[in-house]
Amino acid sequence: MARAAVDGLRSLALGVSDLAASLKFYTETWGLRVVAQDAQSALLRGTGPYHHLLSLEARPQPALLRLDLTAPDNASVDALHGGLRDAGVAALTAPAPLAAPGGGYGFGFTDPDGRALRIVAGAARHADTAPHPDRPSKITHVVLNAPDRAAIVAFYCRHLGFRQIDQTRYLTFLCCNADHHSIAFAESDGSSLHHVAFEMAAIDSVMRGAGRMRESGHPIEWGVGRHGPGEQRVRLFCRPRRRRDRVHRGGHAGRRALPGARSRRMGLAARPHRPMGHRDRPDAAAGPGPEAHPVSRSGGALRVNR
Repeated sequence: MARAAVDGLRSLALGVSDLAASLKFYTETWGLRVVAQDAQSALLRGTGPYHHLLSLEARPQPALLRLDLTAPDNASVDALHGGLRDAGVAALTAPAPLAAPGGGYGFGFTDPDGRALRIVAGAARHADTAPHPDRPSKITHVVLNAPDRAAIVAFYCRHLGFRQIDQTRYLTFLCCNADHHSIAFAESDGSSLHHVAFEMAAIDSVMRGAGRMRESGHPIEWGVGRHGPGEQRVRLFCRPRRRRDRVHRGGHAGRRALPGARSRRMGLAARPHRPMGHRDRPDAAAGPGPEAHPVSRSGGALRVNR
């Protein structure tokens, strides 16, 4: 019988020191749309079916607050919860219907590096999913800084069903669906957000996004260039409060990355012209790590779907 496994990266929650400024950037410049909002938070969606991609919450300091992963069904949620319970993971809550906007059935926990995660099934999905040339469709991947890369990779593969698909000297890429990677871990001396990548409809969308960033005062730091793993084409920008934004096109079936400890990046990406083979690797024992996971100078990327 196949092990229960997550099947997607839905969204992340970010603490932001200026909610109004961040909301303005992500809606007017980046192209997301508000689906729920109150005085202290906002949920933003792309053009894809996920209820939201970003949760912005007012906090004294920028921070990565939570990652939301998806599971195929309630039974998978329960099975994943059982495995994590048996492994003795921290801050594990019981599976239950979620009262938050978007709903669904799920539970929360903390990984060995101190990151808060939530696994959700059956959440609300949007029906109006026509692509837009200048709006992201989804988060394609997140990159996280890790003090013990081998240990945290082993944990995600063993307990969440990820597979290691690629590796460089400083990065390990994990997949859970048709995308090249949904999460990657970067070697670092702390646990934090490295960058987040968003998917765009086509390379022209990435190019227009690059122009939009420049016109809004976020100069290109690097690119357009090719990202090795996943064969993404990338552009790197600076955005408000020294955050970096990255625009790239490429990647096997569509992996993306998120901000981390030493760099905050955002980007635009497109799927690669040719797929890469999935390379599974044996699991290793996962060990504990630091609990703090700040967002220091992170960024993102936009990527194309063909």
